[in-house]
Amino acid sequence: MSLEADIGIRALARFGHFRLDRTTGAVHWSPEVYELYGFDPFEPAPSLAMALAAFPERAQAELRRGIARSWETGEEVSVAASITRRDGGRRDVLARLRADPPDGDGPRTTLSGILLDVSEARTFDERLERERELLRTTLDHMDQGLLVVEPDMSVPVLSRRVTELLRLPEAFIETRPSFPEILNYQYETGTISLETLNSSINAYILDLEDLPEVHVYERETFDGRTLEVRTTKLPDGGFVRTFTDQTARRRRDAEIARAQAEYRRLFENSVVGIYRATPEGRPLRANAALVRMNGYDSEADLLAAVVDPAAEWSVDPARLEEFLRRLRDDGLVTDFVSEVYRHKTRERIWVSETAWAVHDDAGAMVAIEGTVIEATARKHAEDRIAHMARHDALTGLPNRQHFADRVAAALAARSEGAELAVLLFDLDRFKAVNDTLGHPTGDALLRALAARVAGLIGDEGVVARFGGDEFAVLAPGAGTAQAAALAERILEAVRAPVPLEGREVGLGASVGVARAPRDGADPTELIKAADVALYRAKAGGRDGWRFFEPAMAAEVEARQRLELDLRAALERNEFALTYQPVIRTVTGVSVGYEALLRWSHPERGPIAPEEFIGVAEETRLIGPIGAWVLARACADASAWPGDICLWVNVSAVQLARPEFEAELDAALEASGFPARRLFLEITETSLMEHKADLAPLIVRLRARGIRTALDDFGTGYSSLGYLRRFTFDVIKIDRSFVQDLAQFETAAIVMSVLDLARRLGIVTVAEGVETEAQLAALRVAGCSFVQGHFFGPPVDAASIRG
Repeated sequence: MSLEADIGIRALARFGHFRLDRTTGAVHWSPEVYELYGFDPFEPAPSLAMALAAFPERAQAELRRGIARSWETGEEVSVAASITRRDGGRRDVLARLRADPPDGDGPRTTLSGILLDVSEARTFDERLERERELLRTTLDHMDQGLLVVEPDMSVPVLSRRVTELLRLPEAFIETRPSFPEILNYQYETGTISLETLNSSINAYILDLEDLPEVHVYERETFDGRTLEVRTTKLPDGGFVRTFTDQTARRRRDAEIARAQAEYRRLFENSVVGIYRATPEGRPLRANAALVRMNGYDSEADLLAAVVDPAAEWSVDPARLEEFLRRLRDDGLVTDFVSEVYRHKTRERIWVSETAWAVHDDAGAMVAIEGTVIEATARKHAEDRIAHMARHDALTGLPNRQHFADRVAAALAARSEGAELAVLLFDLDRFKAVNDTLGHPTGDALLRALAARVAGLIGDEGVVARFGGDEFAVLAPGAGTAQAAALAERILEAVRAPVPLEGREVGLGASVGVARAPRDGADPTELIKAADVALYRAKAGGRDGWRFFEPAMAAEVEARQRLELDLRAALERNEFALTYQPVIRTVTGVSVGYEALLRWSHPERGPIAPEEFIGVAEETRLIGPIGAWVLARACADASAWPGDICLWVNVSAVQLARPEFEAELDAALEASGFPARRLFLEITETSLMEHKADLAPLIVRLRARGIRTALDDFGTGYSSLGYLRRFTFDVIKIDRSFVQDLAQFETAAIVMSVLDLARRLGIVTVAEGVETEAQLAALRVAGCSFVQGHFFGPPVDAASIRG
């Protein structure tokens, strides 16, 4: 049975397929094959050797011999056996494979195959009998006549069609005369001439080895029919001969004609724009969809406008030149996005074009063919994601990176002697609002206050949200007096009650002010100075503001104390890990756990990670702390069931250390925890700070079998750029988007991220799920996995082991 015919019995058995590249040795397996073998769909594709190892030794040998033959002859190989799955279970399978036809005169380079799980179907004997019956039925009904001649000139296979085409007795099907007897019968009945008889005897009986591997010729029959006779030599010395009536060729010609007509109909009626153009890009043909897309009524109108010097063309000349250059260099351009306009309506739209160069026999480009689809909606979605990367999802304000860019631009544009101010403020008692009124109310309060403060700033100023309840303000041209007045106005705006859900909520704020050039000459210095001043304002009783002063060394002193405490914490074993589950959205089952670092200070008690991680990174203590986390987490996870994965956050500074890979290998080796169950989470800020160093590191991690996740997706500077440059297995959608899913704009952005991940084959995890409504929305949207307090608090390692 052919590979194509096997598709018809998918109802009887589970069906998987695979494809082997002979040149690279790479194998592509369908998801059904992963399931059949019991492989983890997250792990790298199994090799051919791994797949064959599941078969018994005899079946392995038979498959290897069959593969070798198929590479040479293209014959189909079929092997039935019982394989051993990864979990120790056994399944009865039928493997069918065949080397694909070569490209031109070269060798066969690819091999395709299928695996049928027939454990629950009938026995192999019944299946083989069905195949024999199918073969007999196929031979009886196929349009071609077929006979097989063994080296001893016996004919084991003689189809009914052969008797019809050669005018042989139907009894020959059962009696199976030898090949010379068939020739003699034809001669005696006058269906072939003596010359044909002699030439057949000489060629196919006496001198078969002198014939080419495939010998094709046509001959006229005595009754005026034309038969195509194709003889293919077999490796054992026999041959297969097929006979095709001329009528079949005419049918094929008719089919070609119908296919051409169908192509013309598709060309005209396709919803995708299709065109053919000169090497210079001037359209020669355009289908109706492309005509409509460009705002014309007919193909003739469009083609006439292209050559009309007075007509404005729907394409930017610079983009057109880039498009043509890429075609000349590569011969193919895919998903080339550009902005055009419809000539009649002047509406600006975005289109995505895929085109290929058409060459003559000498290799010269003689034409361009391609397809065009409107990509306006996609472009808007990409713009929303790009906006998301530079703006806060809750308030729509610029985020930290965008704010730093605006400060840098303002500093560059500042004239000699001019000043500007940077103000940082956060809200006093905001945590109490979240704790008592809930996060939705807290979010509404943040949005309202953000709008108020934005109303205080002129068109040249900038208000940004850094995260949580921390905001920043850029006031170009503001000197000392103006900055002080602005700080007071911010405090007044925050103090004024905000009506929320039938009540009025009022807060205070603490403001830190830095002035350029006295407090810093670049964004980092100014923001840091404002942050120190903010800390001093909060330490001074909150609900006030402070200018930065060089004497504010207390902040540095506190950082130094925290650094000393961190060093001591490592020695006194004050760190611990808890684990938050990663839940499969569809089933609600935990598939892994994320390690969360906890520090219990002997005097200060629990210290939040956000309070000490920054100091650890600045002082490089994150290296030994991170190494401890990896070693401890791998040791804990080694006692978990074999299908549960471990997720560990790694810092940018930690990744940049030369010792990181050695520490990682040591943690895995000491614990015995398999690398394929380990996920390393890398934040967008890590990529932003260490892009050049991380690219080769991620490649090396994947080579170890370790999978990587892009954490806090959407909060960084250029999320889409990271997905293009780095190969991640997982995207983790930041909790800020999940918490705001009820907002249409945020939901649309999340949907766009999920769609983008699906197109790139990347798994998605949504963080911060706290409600049933959020979980339901993410399940409908197709998010793969979720995390959050909705599923309970983090647990210790012993709970998972138990």
